[in-house]
Amino acid sequence: MSTATPQQTTRRAARPQQHWKPERPPGLSHVLLDGLHNGARALVRRAKRRVALAVARSRPPAAASAAPNHSESPAAAPPAAPDDVALDTPPGEPSDKPDLWGEMADRLANCGGLGWLDNPWIVENYVFPQIFGTTTCDRWGENAVRAFGVPLGGRWLSLACGGAGLELQMAERGLFASMVAVDISTGAIEVGRREAASRGLTQIDFQQADVNTISLPAESYDVVFMNMSLHHISALERVAAQINKTLRPGGVFLANEFVGPSQFQYPDQRLEMVRHRLSLLPERLRWNPIAKEIKREYPRYPRRHWVAYDPTESVRSDEIPRVLQRNFPALRRYDYGGSILNLALENIHHNFDLTSSEDMAYLRDLIEFERSMIRSGILSSDFAYFVCPRGPRFVRLRERVRGRFDVRHRLTMTLRRHGLG
Repeated sequence: MSTATPQQTTRRAARPQQHWKPERPPGLSHVLLDGLHNGARALVRRAKRRVALAVARSRPPAAASAAPNHSESPAAAPPAAPDDVALDTPPGEPSDKPDLWGEMADRLANCGGLGWLDNPWIVENYVFPQIFGTTTCDRWGENAVRAFGVPLGGRWLSLACGGAGLELQMAERGLFASMVAVDISTGAIEVGRREAASRGLTQIDFQQADVNTISLPAESYDVVFMNMSLHHISALERVAAQINKTLRPGGVFLANEFVGPSQFQYPDQRLEMVRHRLSLLPERLRWNPIAKEIKREYPRYPRRHWVAYDPTESVRSDEIPRVLQRNFPALRRYDYGGSILNLALENIHHNFDLTSSEDMAYLRDLIEFERSMIRSGILSSDFAYFVCPRGPRFVRLRERVRGRFDVRHRLTMTLRRHGLG
């Protein structure tokens, strides 16, 4: 005998049956000869600069009123760049754009985040059990140290630390004796220094550097840590080799990462799933304060948009597992989902009242849908936690050479920049 209430029965009846097919991983555009890359890339960039200069000289100055104003929605991505705008900065390389990461670090330090992993209930009840098993606290760093047997104390390195919110938490809990925290953004480094000083923390030495080109000293750190930052790295092979080199014997590399489609190029079926699940939520749970509208879908911007807005965003995210496996053969990977929750709950997760049984029923239903799609093989996890013990000597030497001459990833970046990747 069914015990479903009339309200639950109506809700179930209103859901159309959907038949989803497994996603196919995108093919990699590694078909051209590596030796042709350097000359071709230089020629293409030179030609585009000349075209951009000629176009700029031939056009009259644009009216000031034509410029869009995005000041009211700092977290929302601006419109994609027009086709006639020259984009001379390849994905993942430094640009002359404003310090976006410094601004974001300052905002997160003051306001918090609007991503699905900023929801404490989801993290503690859905994410942590998949990574750490039984947890005894609500902190990422402390759970990792306990679950994976990382010794307390020692010298740590955090790469692409941003505003160092998680690093400061770990310092307060005494997880390390000292840490060097590195980021390319001077604004983010200043945010970290300011927060550390306000809390009286002196264990962290903040340094400004580009992780893509950083050279690390050999056997200098017990733990290297990256939190949602490796997917902003274009020189994955080089950085992974540097991390392997700088770890001491018995050291470990910990990485919490987005490993979904590069530059958020989600397939149509995934976006349709998200639209369908959002349509099942009441409008009060779908209010997006950033866009100031009811959320109905997750927008998929073209690669050109991300190159114009933030060239580093998820630049090679889908290649992270392969590169880490080559450098750290003994790595352990813990997938924890996000294939649907990340897209559906972005900018709206805070609308769910954790004390409301109705709101929690909708949230649990969304989680169960994602879990069922992943278990059936229709979707793969977009987020993973990697525990990477130091690789053997021959792997470190091999990958250091590969990282120095990583032509293949540069070729991939050139192809993607021109919409061929």
